Amino acid sequence: MDNFPPNIELTIIHADVQVILEMIKELALYEKEPDKVLATQESLHDTLGFKEGSKRYAKTLLLYEDDKPAGMAL
Repeated sequence: MDNFPPNIELTIIHADVQVILEMIKELALYEKEPDKVLATQESLHDTLGFKEGSKRYAKTLLLYEDDKPAGMAL
């Protein structure tokens, strides 16, 4: 592996919410439960503390390889 370890995004920004939601949906599809995803961009903005006045209930770690999302921890 030429690029090991992959780049780690330490600070999640507003624009990352779409990437996070896509990864959640991909995992649900893999688990054959796509209808179980209740998250939306709006709910993630609130949960991750981006919405004004909201409390941060979760943190997310995104991993990138060659500038492409490769994984996450929520």
